[in-house]
Amino acid sequence: MAAARGEVMPLSPIIFAALAGFQASAGHTIGCTRSFSPMRAGYVSRLPRDLRSRAEDAERPQQSEDAPGERVDPVTYVFGRPGELEEDLGRLGTSPRRVFLGTAGATALALGANFGGITDTLLSTKPDSARSLRLDSLYSVAGLRGYYTSNYAIRFPSTWLFDQSIAQAQAYRREVQSRRARPSSLQDYDGFGDDASLRGVIPDAAFGPPKGGKYENLSVVKQSVGRVASIDALLGDPEKALRRLLGTSIAPEGSGKSAEIISAKRRADDVFAFEYILSLPNGMKVHTWSLAALQNPGAAAAVAARAGLPFDGSAQLFTMTLVAPEGNRSDLKPEIVDGILSGFRLL
Repeated sequence: MAAARGEVMPLSPIIFAALAGFQASAGHTIGCTRSFSPMRAGYVSRLPRDLRSRAEDAERPQQSEDAPGERVDPVTYVFGRPGELEEDLGRLGTSPRRVFLGTAGATALALGANFGGITDTLLSTKPDSARSLRLDSLYSVAGLRGYYTSNYAIRFPSTWLFDQSIAQAQAYRREVQSRRARPSSLQDYDGFGDDASLRGVIPDAAFGPPKGGKYENLSVVKQSVGRVASIDALLGDPEKALRRLLGTSIAPEGSGKSAEIISAKRRADDVFAFEYILSLPNGMKVHTWSLAALQNPGAAAAVAARAGLPFDGSAQLFTMTLVAPEGNRSDLKPEIVDGILSGFRLL
């Protein structure tokens, strides 16, 4: 019997191995929770409830929070549904009002400071509107700046600067005239006011490149011409007036200068427009544009009254002159020249 016991395999290991093989073929593992199934004899393995729910969620397709087929407009896509933007900004410690005020302030600062030339660019899209508001006196509009006085308005290249020597000469002349009106004030200034420059014509305004340029500038000269009613009565025919001016003042005979007339005409606004090329003794050629407009005594009296200045009854002749070396006009492209010439007018 002892030998028989050693040769026969115990029954319990055989049953356990058979059950293990059955569970493996069913896709379960040993050690899972077991429960009795009334449908068939034996044990059935089941996953724990929490693990089973996680597996089902992982296998289930993900769905969007929005209902299937729901269309979201761009505003909702960016700012969210009502209340979501305020809630999100609140988490950041701010509000839509603060964001709006900050953005508006930064925009106003950038425009006022012309950051990156943004103001110049915006105003250049509507040049007529900008010039009607005289914004071109602060910013560049289509490459030009504006200069306004009580008598006239002109335009000059935005890269040019006002000639400070003209302002100094004008201040010096006013000081001399003021002291001459009070002779006692000259006792301590021997020879004050005897400068020969006071006897010449000082431009009312002048502009030029930053580095200076003797043959590249823009100037306006104001002269009293007596009781003259019109520019025709003063100058006569435009072409004859230009020839007379060239022959007597600009390029007289024996001066070594010569002039080639390009055009001489009268504009619709009663402005005489001259264009010519002046050849200098050193061989340089200077292209010149000149505009002349007369402010009759009535208009001159009105301007003087607004400014609170005395008036002697004389008409005022304003002459704008633009000069540039022929063939070397980097700052004076054709559209810039046209803008300068069309911008000169009496106010």
